[in-house]
Amino acid sequence: MTITVYPANVEEIQTYSYATLLSEDPRTEHVTGFQLNATSVGDQVNCLFMHVPGNDLVQCDEPVETRNFMRSLTGMLPSLQYNGDKSTLDSFAFETDNYVVAVAENAHEIMKTFRSLPSEFQPAIDRTLVNLVIWLTGEFMNHGFVILCWKGHLYMPAPVVVKYVPKNDDVLFVPGLSATDGELPKIGVPIRRNQRVGFAIEGSEQPFRVLYQERTNPSHSFWAPSDITGFYDNRSDGRNTDYMVAVESLGSSLSGWDLIDELII
Repeated sequence: MTITVYPANVEEIQTYSYATLLSEDPRTEHVTGFQLNATSVGDQVNCLFMHVPGNDLVQCDEPVETRNFMRSLTGMLPSLQYNGDKSTLDSFAFETDNYVVAVAENAHEIMKTFRSLPSEFQPAIDRTLVNLVIWLTGEFMNHGFVILCWKGHLYMPAPVVVKYVPKNDDVLFVPGLSATDGELPKIGVPIRRNQRVGFAIEGSEQPFRVLYQERTNPSHSFWAPSDITGFYDNRSDGRNTDYMVAVESLGSSLSGWDLIDELII
């Protein structure tokens, strides 16, 4: 999920995907969110891409007002690898306006989306950026994209959450592909992982009940699941790919390594 144009150190990656059936629309919609910290190497504007397999991609405004939403949602997920340290999340205490978020309906819209950004957050259209966009177009041409552009240190006080109509509503998708060294992503190679991955389905009970620690409880919002399953992927040699699981697999109260075994490869 951490695909950046230029080198960056990315930490505390928290992600989730939630299948929800909105009352005003008979279609199943999927909600996907992420929050992280990052430091860009260099002074130029850097950009991070998150892709989702669907259409009608829309950013949800309400989660921007939260401050502990992702911590409440993913903090209890079991670690895949014991490393002797207690798995904790730092509190996101920083308020910052050094980044901007936009969405592109598909890969062909990415360059046009850049031109719509405030000038101070428009990346340089150089060979590195062009090569990455060409690669994304070839691999994920019909996916929607969330694009986050920033300078220097990135502290996200709240998550970015989007909703979309999935191309396959039988599968929940959490973007997990990583490339933060300024090179093109290498799909399938072993990499060091550091990502919390949550899955939820409206109306389907999961192993972990979510207790939101917000002044305004978001538990009745369409983007906030009441319970969740998943894992903290902290493997030293996890496969570099996205996380996909069949919806039917989430009816068995699986989590951790048991859920890893059910992922679609």
